[in-house]
Amino acid sequence: MNKRNDFLMFIIGLFSITQIHVVGSIAISELLVFFLAPFVLVSQMALFKRDRCMKFIGFCAISLIGCIIVSLYHHISLYNFLRGFATPYGFVASFIVLYPLLRKNPGSFSWYLVGAAFSMLISSFVFQNAYEILDAESRGGGVEGMMSGPIFWISRIGPLVTLPVRAFYLSTPILYSILVPMGFSMYSLFSTASGRSSALLSFVTVCIIAVSGKNQIKMRRIKKNFMLFLLGGIAVVFLFKNLYSSFAESGRLGEDAHKKYESQTRGGTDILHLVMGGRGEFFLGIYYVLHRPIMGYGPWAIDEEGLYLDYLKAYGLAEDYDSILRTESGGHRKVHRVGAHSAMLQFWLAYGIFGVPVWIYILYLVYDYFKRRVGVVPEFFGYFAFVLPESLWSAAFSPFGGRMAWGFVLAMLLLNRVMSKEREWGGPEIGERLRYDFR
Repeated sequence: MNKRNDFLMFIIGLFSITQIHVVGSIAISELLVFFLAPFVLVSQMALFKRDRCMKFIGFCAISLIGCIIVSLYHHISLYNFLRGFATPYGFVASFIVLYPLLRKNPGSFSWYLVGAAFSMLISSFVFQNAYEILDAESRGGGVEGMMSGPIFWISRIGPLVTLPVRAFYLSTPILYSILVPMGFSMYSLFSTASGRSSALLSFVTVCIIAVSGKNQIKMRRIKKNFMLFLLGGIAVVFLFKNLYSSFAESGRLGEDAHKKYESQTRGGTDILHLVMGGRGEFFLGIYYVLHRPIMGYGPWAIDEEGLYLDYLKAYGLAEDYDSILRTESGGHRKVHRVGAHSAMLQFWLAYGIFGVPVWIYILYLVYDYFKRRVGVVPEFFGYFAFVLPESLWSAAFSPFGGRMAWGFVLAMLLLNRVMSKEREWGGPEIGERLRYDFR
């Protein structure tokens, strides 16, 4: 039974990133998940209620209802509505299908990760990401130019070389668990001007692993000294910022990185201006939200009011505003879509206030893990050391992507929570099950 479960999780992972185009881009595994989710939800309703998963499912349902209401309110086209509806539906549908499989055999999580790592590699050559191709063509480089850049391979090779740490943490040597992510962090920083976030997240992961090691007692230091850990995390971010600023300003990261640093710190060199320069769309997203905090704009909405220009005029640099005006006065007006380089704000803008509760709950689950449940299931520790910093960064500073990946993160968080409570309460045969499942 466990081998069959492992194989099924591997196959789902293997096609979780490789995409085809149906209305919008969709992973091959998602087609199956989209269809199966309602049937799994009905058949496994007792499990979801017993494990207290209905709260998350309910918050996702609120986002789906919000998508319908906001789309009708703003007269969003059917095509854009379907694309917008697929985001929260794919998210919760992936969770609904994956959670019962993980609950039956928690150890199968590693085989999903193995499949997903190979899926990422496969999608480098076939079933390529349609958004990345479109972005590359808009920049004039084409697919060949996209594949020749280091940032493309960082996102593909990274999951493969760190796979032993994420999927088989306890059996992976501690030196490998620290040195490989650290080497990957340095490579990301020095090989491309766009590798700062990858380098920072790898650096944070290395610090978490170095503090906790492979010992369950040491892992629990985080929850016992949560505030100290939180302050340490902030200190690590500032340390990384100072190191990056020093290297970029001196030109040791290369000419491209030096030019990018100068461009993004024209308003100042402190961490706020650096974030504003590198993630300006996050602050633009806040500006959009403040103008329509309740009903949002609808999925894939166009900025017809010119709020983008108003934002630049009020908070941007004068040369940026003048450059946009020159472009538009020359008859080259660009279509600006309402958006934000932030998954949380993206939901808020697309689904109005209805898209907010699910993200509040997700942030609570991450807090709950580090404050109460870190290391309770040590087999999961390597995965969470990588994915939770990445998830927090994505929630705040990256667009929502990878519906199955997010569904898997939530399935793992809620599974860890349930297993933690079963250990605390001495649930039925939990010790025997864990020893068997993770062999």
